[in-house]
Amino acid sequence: MPLRTGVVLQKRLELGIKAPGTTREVTVDRMTFNVDGTITPIVPTL
Repeated sequence: MPLRTGVVLQKRLELGIKAPGTTREVTVDRMTFNVDGTITPIVPTL
């Protein structure tokens, strides 16, 4: 049986040098499930 996949969307506020909270970023990471239904560890985009 093939592994199921999905995506994780995350919106973050950068705590940058200019004005904290003024820069927003969105990341998309792959999420895969094992045959038993558990989620494999997700490596977040930096």
